[in-house]
Amino acid sequence: MPSQQTSTPNQPSGWKQPGTPSRGSPKSGRPRLPSDLNRFWQRVTAGMELSELWSEFKHDAQVGYKFYERDFNVDDRSGQPKGRAFVQKTKAFMWAVLEKLTPARRVLLLIGVIFLLLPTGGIHFEGKHDIQIVTPNFQFWGGLVLLLVLVLEIADRVVMKRDLEIARDIQSWLLPSEPPVVAGIAIAFATRPANTVAGDYFDAFPRAPATPEEQTLLLAVADVAGKSIPAALLMATFQASLKTLFQRLARC
Repeated sequence: MPSQQTSTPNQPSGWKQPGTPSRGSPKSGRPRLPSDLNRFWQRVTAGMELSELWSEFKHDAQVGYKFYERDFNVDDRSGQPKGRAFVQKTKAFMWAVLEKLTPARRVLLLIGVIFLLLPTGGIHFEGKHDIQIVTPNFQFWGGLVLLLVLVLEIADRVVMKRDLEIARDIQSWLLPSEPPVVAGIAIAFATRPANTVAGDYFDAFPRAPATPEEQTLLLAVADVAGKSIPAALLMATFQASLKTLFQRLARC
């Protein structure tokens, strides 16, 4: 049976079958941003989704509030109106924030807040002579002042973060990198600080045996109360004292 060829009428050059996705078309239900804007957004968010950003913001807000809450004490507000108690708590919180800044930055912050609260616009008088007084845009200058305070605080935080990373490397040098080898015993250790540095300490000191058959090993495990830099400093002091004491005992 001879095969029959089906012919289709000539179609325009840009014609496509219905339902055929076009090249480069955006995914359904998700609008595609321009490439430059998309790259900028990915760089700002580090590729995180909105839900992840919101979770990180809530965590940072809780940690930040607890940090400031330690520095202000509000009297017992039982029996007081809710409005007055809220004002007292807000006032104490603002003082806790201000006291974390240097005096010069406190002044800049207050100036920026005042500029943001000042009204903008102009005053127009109509009469024999029209007079119009235009006030400057205080919100713009207030925003610049607050941005300056933010940039200064970020610079301090970056420097402190770099110093903490150096302190973390130094602290890792104080701990043994390899566990001691003991016949018949498998020894392993690991530590992970809650912050950049911590007060955890462990070490192993092989002691000179009394007889060739003996193998004496002194293990030291310590945890300094507290976190971060104070605990790390106490740990370093304890490590140096223990090393000195062990060297003296080895000589005896």
